[in-house]
Amino acid sequence: MTQVENNDPDEYIDDRDPKRAVWETAVHLPKRATPEFISAALLHLIENKIEFGIFYEGDKVVIAYEFGDDPYVPSRWSDGSWRIGHEPFCGDDGDYF
Repeated sequence: MTQVENNDPDEYIDDRDPKRAVWETAVHLPKRATPEFISAALLHLIENKIEFGIFYEGDKVVIAYEFGDDPYVPSRWSDGSWRIGHEPFCGDDGDYF
């Protein structure tokens, strides 16, 4: 039997799990994330009406979401801690963004 092979390098092939493929990006929480932190993060997403998916990848919790919703998801700050939202950075003009 002959197989059809697509050699078009410009074609995007999405080989992710179909349930995860609908999300644009994800944050992988560390193993040490406490149930309280994960609960607070998920509640924050729900209260702000952010659509998200939650998955397990090995022993890590993965929160998948859309680009643009970054201020509502957990992130690792420069001090190494995990917090909900983005770390405010100070620009050259002293304004935080």
